[in-house]
Amino acid sequence: HGSSHGRGEFPAYEDRPLLAVGRAGAGWSFAFDGAPAPFDRQRFVPPAAAACAGARAVVVWSGLRTRHGEPFFHLSVARGGVEQYAFTYDEGKIRESGRIPRTLRPDQYFGDPGDGADDAERALLAAVGREFGVHLPRQALVHGRLHTCTGRSWTRPPKEGERYLEVRVHVRRPC
Repeated sequence: HGSSHGRGEFPAYEDRPLLAVGRAGAGWSFAFDGAPAPFDRQRFVPPAAAACAGARAVVVWSGLRTRHGEPFFHLSVARGGVEQYAFTYDEGKIRESGRIPRTLRPDQYFGDPGDGADDAERALLAAVGREFGVHLPRQALVHGRLHTCTGRSWTRPPKEGERYLEVRVHVRRPC
């Protein structure tokens, strides 16, 4: 989710993303994190339900092309603040909840070890686009001049007894 530099102070465990926002089709808006934090499977909280108090939200977090850690992919859909369905592919395993439409079933995309991450990501994003009538041109996301805002963290706080490390670095420049 990128650095919180310039966005105020947040607890280290609350990694708040800097999101580019815009329109993604008729009746759709999007928020895009171009510099996501590493995926933390133990503390990940799908954000779809919190993102849609009076509407529908579709969340996609793709780390299939990641250079750090294992590839992952998350899709969740919520309506009126309630998650309808979701799946997460991580460490070669798929975790599902709710009734996932046939066209988005993860076993269609993650099953053959010979399939490349680029192919799976491309096919999944195309399926999401068809299912919801949205499109997000990569050129606009990566190089466009979009408005930004700070989103809520996708990581839950530590539970009682869990530990985390917080490091602060202060750089002093000579006068």
